[in-house]
Amino acid sequence: MSGNGLERDFPRHLAKNLEQLAQSLDAWLKQEHSWPFDPGRLHCLQDATDDLNREARKLAAGKVYVILVLMGGTGVGKSTLLNALAGESIAQTGILRPTTRQLTAYIHKALKGESLPPVILDHSVWHEQDSLANKIIVDAPDLDSRELDNYRRLQQILPYADIILYIGSQEKYHDQVGWELFRQYSTHKAFAFVLNRWDECIGREQTGARPDLDWLHDLQREGYKNPLLFRVCARFWIDQVPHECPAGDQFQELRRWLEAELGEKELLAIRQTNVESILRQCQEHLDSLISSLAANLDRTKRSWETILQEAAEQFLKRCDLFFESRQQQIGDVLRLEAFRRVSGWLARTIGWFRNWRTPGTASNAEGETYIRTRLVDLVTELLADLGDSYLRHFGEHLTNRLLAEAVNCGVPAILLDGQLRQIGETDWRGFWHEQIWDALLHWRQTAWQPHGWRRWLYSIINWMPGRLSWLAGFAGLSVLLYRMFFSTAPYSPGFSDALYFLVPYFLVEGVSYFLAYRLSLHDPNELIQATYQNVQARAKEKLWQMYSALLEQLRQERDREREALEDVRKQVRDVLKSLERKRQVITSVKRLYAQTENQA
Repeated sequence: MSGNGLERDFPRHLAKNLEQLAQSLDAWLKQEHSWPFDPGRLHCLQDATDDLNREARKLAAGKVYVILVLMGGTGVGKSTLLNALAGESIAQTGILRPTTRQLTAYIHKALKGESLPPVILDHSVWHEQDSLANKIIVDAPDLDSRELDNYRRLQQILPYADIILYIGSQEKYHDQVGWELFRQYSTHKAFAFVLNRWDECIGREQTGARPDLDWLHDLQREGYKNPLLFRVCARFWIDQVPHECPAGDQFQELRRWLEAELGEKELLAIRQTNVESILRQCQEHLDSLISSLAANLDRTKRSWETILQEAAEQFLKRCDLFFESRQQQIGDVLRLEAFRRVSGWLARTIGWFRNWRTPGTASNAEGETYIRTRLVDLVTELLADLGDSYLRHFGEHLTNRLLAEAVNCGVPAILLDGQLRQIGETDWRGFWHEQIWDALLHWRQTAWQPHGWRRWLYSIINWMPGRLSWLAGFAGLSVLLYRMFFSTAPYSPGFSDALYFLVPYFLVEGVSYFLAYRLSLHDPNELIQATYQNVQARAKEKLWQMYSALLEQLRQERDREREALEDVRKQVRDVLKSLERKRQVITSVKRLYAQTENQA
C-alpha cells in the first residue's frame, strides 16, 4: 500500500505512540507473573521495549538521521572503507589483528545538538561533508575478535543501528559468528552488503564459487530477493589510485548510494520499516504469550470431578472387607435403634430386660449415648484397619493424578504442583472420619423418615403400640358390659370374663409392637449401602471444595494476564495500523530487508 508521503507531524506523533507503547510493555514486564511465561519471549520483549524507546527518541528529535554501522570480521577492511568514504585517515588500519578495538563514529557537525547515543560519542570524528549530513557512520569493533571487550562494544552499538553495512572479503563473508549476528538483526534492521578486497576475488572461478555470487545465493536463501551488494577495493581509493582498481569495482556506486540515493524520504522509510519490524516482533511474542495462556481449565475441571469421584469410590471399595466383618456389630446397632423408636408399655418392659443384659440401653438418653459410642468406635476401627500408610498414599496418589491431568489439559505443572502437594498433606484420617460420621448421622436422621405413602404407613404403625391396645381392651370391656347389663339372656359373671379385656389388650399390643419393630431397618447391608452413597456424595463435594479453589484462582490469574497482554497487543496493532496508512514502498529501501512469508 503506497501513500502520498509522511505528513510533517507524523514522526512526532509516532514517537509519542511508541513511547506510550514502550511504557506499557515495560510496566507489564516489571510485574510479578505467576504464570510461567517463556523466558526467551520475555527477554525478546524487553529488547523490543528498548528498541522502541530508542526509535521514539530518534523520531521525537525532529531531524531525520540514521546510524549506519560497519560490521564485519577481522581484516575485511572496515576501517579502510570508512577512511575511503571520509577521504581522510580517521580510523586506524594496519596488519595487526584485531585492528578495530573501539568504536569510531563519523558525524556531521550539524548533529551536535541532537541527543545522540552516548555509546557513539566516546570516539567521534566530526566533519562537514554535507552529503553525509544526516548519516552517522560507525566503524564497529571486529565481530570475530577474541577480545571480549570488542564483542561487547559491538553488541552495544548494533541496537542503535538503522542500517548495518555488512562487510566481507573473499575469506570472510559467511563466518559463523557474523552470520548469527546477521540473522539476529536482519529481522528488524536494514542491511546492505560490501565485498571488500574485490581485486582478490577476481579469477576465483577456477578454484570454486566466486565469493560475491556465493554470498548472493546465501542471502537469497535468507529472504533477500534482490540484496544490495557492492564490490569494492577500498584501499585503492584511500591511496588515491582509483585507476588501478580492477573491473567491477563499485566504490563510486556505494558512495552515490550513501550520499544521494539515501535521501530524507528513504531515511524516513527505513526508520518506519525498522519500527514496523520491531512492532511485528512484539506482536509475534505477545501472540505466543497469549497462546501459552490457552490452558483448558474447563476440561481440567471436568477431569478433576471425575478423578475425585473415582477416588471416593476407590476408598469405599477399600472399606468393603471391614464392613463385612462388622455386620453383627452393625446389626446390633440397628436393632437397638429400631427398639428405641417403638413406644408403648411392652417396649418399655423389653427395654428393662435388655438393660439387664446390656447395661446403659434402657432409657432413650442412655440408648442414644450407647449407639453414638458404638458408631464412633466403628469409624475409628475402620480407619485404623486402613492404616496411616494407605491414607498417606491416598493423598499422594490423588495429587499425582490431578497434576498429571492438569498438565494433559495444558496447565503448566509449576502453577499447581506446590499447592496440590500442600493439600495432599491433609489429615486424611480426620477427613474421612468426618465424612463417614456425618454420613451415619445423616442416615440416622433420614432412614426413619420415609417419603410418600410409606411415611403415612410408618406413622400409623408407630402410633399403634401403647394406644391401639387400650382401644382394643376398651372394646372387649364394652362387650362384657353389654352382656352383663343389656343382654336379654341371663348372664352370670365369672373370672374368665376378664379375658374380654386382657386378651385384646395384650394381643393388640404384641401385634403392634411386632409390626412396628419388624418394619424398622434391620439389614446391615442397607445401612452400609446408604452410608456408601452418602459418603461418596459428601466426599466428592468436600474434595471439590478443597481443589476447585485452585482452579478458580488459576482462572482469575490467567484472565488477568490475558487481559493485560491483549491490551498491550491492541496498542501494538493500533500503531501498526497507523504505520500502514502512512507506509511508503520504495524499491531501493525494500531491497535492504529480508522478505518473510507474511510480507511476500
